[in-house]
Amino acid sequence: MNFYEYSRIHGTKLNKNVYYDKNESFDNKESYAYVDKKRKIYGKFFALTIFVPFISFITILFASQNKYTMYLGIAIFFYLAIKSCPLLFKNILFSKFEKIFFWFIWILSNSLLFSMIISVLRRGFVEA
Repeated sequence: MNFYEYSRIHGTKLNKNVYYDKNESFDNKESYAYVDKKRKIYGKFFALTIFVPFISFITILFASQNKYTMYLGIAIFFYLAIKSCPLLFKNILFSKFEKIFFWFIWILSNSLLFSMIISVLRRGFVEA
């Protein structure tokens, strides 16, 4: 039984982000688990792309009050920027549009956050 027959019998829909082979057998759970695993990784990547810039912005905003907390906020920013880099998820991006779209979002959000960091560092801190 191939996936098309399996989906017709069990009422499951095809995932548009995965290229299926018509001869691919889904009787064994390993192939279906592989597709499910890729879907979970894609969901994680999408969530990272959306939420990490927001978390970094809030972290830098609250950390900008003190020099040492700002350095900690910068370290958190760079860690999150590296973890959400589309290069780490290059095996799940299928179309050229997806690659361009996620790279554009990543570059734009991180460059805006980086310019905010530079602005805060140039402004200086009030020593109490």
